[in-house]
Amino acid sequence: MGDKLDLNILVSGKICYRADPRNVKPPYALVFFSKKHEISEDLAVKIFGKEVSPIGVFITFSDDEKDEEFIRQTISCSFSHSPVIIDENAQIKDELGIDELPALVLLDEQGNIHNRITGFKRISEILNRREIAFSPKEIKSEREEKRWWYYGDEDEMFIDARRSDFSKFYFDTPGKIAYSRKTRLLAITDRGRKQVLVFSYGGYWDPFDIVGKEGGGDSPESEYEIDFEKTSFVNPSCVCFTESGRFLLIGDLFSNKIKVSDLLKRKILGFIRLPLPSHISRADGIFYVSSLTGKIFRLKIQEEKLKVIDYFDDITDNVIVDEINCTFGMPTAVIRTDDSRIVVVDAADSSVREIKDDGTIVTLAGGFKDGYVDGPLSIAQMNFPKSVETFRDVLFIADTLNNSIRIMIENRMSTIVLRNMELCRPEEIRIGAGILLVSDTGNKRVIEIEPIHMEGRILRITDEFV
Repeated sequence: MGDKLDLNILVSGKICYRADPRNVKPPYALVFFSKKHEISEDLAVKIFGKEVSPIGVFITFSDDEKDEEFIRQTISCSFSHSPVIIDENAQIKDELGIDELPALVLLDEQGNIHNRITGFKRISEILNRREIAFSPKEIKSEREEKRWWYYGDEDEMFIDARRSDFSKFYFDTPGKIAYSRKTRLLAITDRGRKQVLVFSYGGYWDPFDIVGKEGGGDSPESEYEIDFEKTSFVNPSCVCFTESGRFLLIGDLFSNKIKVSDLLKRKILGFIRLPLPSHISRADGIFYVSSLTGKIFRLKIQEEKLKVIDYFDDITDNVIVDEINCTFGMPTAVIRTDDSRIVVVDAADSSVREIKDDGTIVTLAGGFKDGYVDGPLSIAQMNFPKSVETFRDVLFIADTLNNSIRIMIENRMSTIVLRNMELCRPEEIRIGAGILLVSDTGNKRVIEIEPIHMEGRILRITDEFV
């Protein structure tokens, strides 16, 4: 099955109706159909967005189907504006390795294939299928509305929160959260269920998949790509998407592994051996992993190599692993900020620290004793913080044993006070689809923090987080 199509094949020796395909602009959406399929040019637009240029590909299998009048009558209702190519004897279809009709193929201007969807009966079936989540999102035109965060100079910000779409899902012990901007997928670990729950976003959160069997248990250690339903976790402690959003790294704390899953194949491909992984984040192709041994690791994974793994195995040797030369007490989260700072949350002494390029550790806040103090960072106190999120020059902290969300900005620590609910041991805070998401672990729920207007300065979460 080819990954690229020579665009010359679309017009070379082919009969074209309505228009010449060379006169339409990329990206192209090829719609393959035959006489028995009721299909139209609108289908490509509904699936891939308004930016694509539909091109019909009418496949003829017999001499009767090659009759010009027959072809005109067949395509007149379905393709009134877009060009239609006559694919005699299914040459283009075979070139692309399409084995079922109808089919949709998305091409860029070089003929590279970005998506291929085959063998569907209706639009709703396509929208519910897994492949659509991996369409190139830059082609899609819809965008969620922009959300705004307002904050003032006070130490407390009163904001509303809601359980939103997650209220209908059962969580036992929700923990770490990861979001892929490319596929709009969200992954949430659940230590109680011993699973990772995956959701998709299309204006609201909808169930997408579940990785791991509920309750854990024994799982095969060496076989051909373990199915999601067969794999098990001892303690799913952290999670992170790769750049494409197709692969999901899942840390299993007490098995000392990071399992690599393929959301497209629904398989566990293998594992990376790392001691007690507590958190994973990614920036510029580098994965940062905190370990409860006190160490911080950097991983570099080539996605192209993941695509060709054909059996479940230890893939540590195929991953570049680098240990940062520094030690913490109990690092529970690590991120790299927009200005390339490596920030670590250390629950052992309730501190937020930064790792300098030379390995020097600088304390940003806390580190004295457990407490609850807002104000200048030099006196601010937290109690067993477990997560940190960054947006430009702002750090959001999940202050777990203080049952609160803290904000660090301009050398001050402040608290978000939720007016309509109370938090209980929040363990994670993450921005996904422009929304601030919190694992309210003690209350067995995941909530969205909705911003309201306040006097003061404005912090805007833009499309870069959608």
